[in-house]
Amino acid sequence: MSDDPSDPGDLLDPPASGGGLRLLSIVALVWAVLAGVYVLQYAVRSYDALPEQIPVHFDGSGNPDRYTEKSPAGVYVLPVTTLLAGLMTALLAIGLSSTKLTRHSGGSHVARLRSRWMTGGFLSGLSILVTTMLAVISGGALDVSLGTRTQLPGIALWLGIGVGVYAVGGVIYMAATGGLARNKSGGEAAASDDASRWLWGLFYYAPEDPAMFVEKRMGLGYTLNFGNKLAIVMTVVFVAAFGGILALAFMSS
Repeated sequence: MSDDPSDPGDLLDPPASGGGLRLLSIVALVWAVLAGVYVLQYAVRSYDALPEQIPVHFDGSGNPDRYTEKSPAGVYVLPVTTLLAGLMTALLAIGLSSTKLTRHSGGSHVARLRSRWMTGGFLSGLSILVTTMLAVISGGALDVSLGTRTQLPGIALWLGIGVGVYAVGGVIYMAATGGLARNKSGGEAAASDDASRWLWGLFYYAPEDPAMFVEKRMGLGYTLNFGNKLAIVMTVVFVAAFGGILALAFMSS
């Protein structure tokens, strides 16, 4: 290894180089698809056997406390949410794993690679936890509707607590340790610092830049490159999916 701290060989360690992060995000994506498709097909197969009144809300002990008339929206809202929530979070992690970082002098590049690894790993873990929690709730709600159990599995509550602790604790930890990308300073300027690529200083638009995500010019985290066609498609899909979930929830209430 070179003694020069700016030598690329010293700046890139295996976990931060992107391969490990991409593998973790793909695992999260596969799990989101498998779990989401499983509960969705379970709902489809069970639809005809469901009673006319199905539970749509459960108390803290997992007992149903509100019912509604059976409808496709009421039956499928949870399974669809299970599939889409994990899928969207995992796709964000995959997109982040391909984020292009411009090499800086000194240790800044190391810190930015570490930021990408921590943020992408956090999103992958969140995807796995959220998918698992929603799959347990979705399957449990269907079981309660079918009469094969009287309440949600006890683990559902603990998974919900775990998701909350992981999400809040993860954000606090990354903010405290520098795991969230920060406004760049020192070293050579990154391409994403070019003011001409930022619309109104907020939206990054650079069709010639292959990166889907770039570090924000100010503050913490990353933003989309709206000049990237895949980023546009992802945004449209995310907005449509979120709108669809809200519509299903409204129709089932």
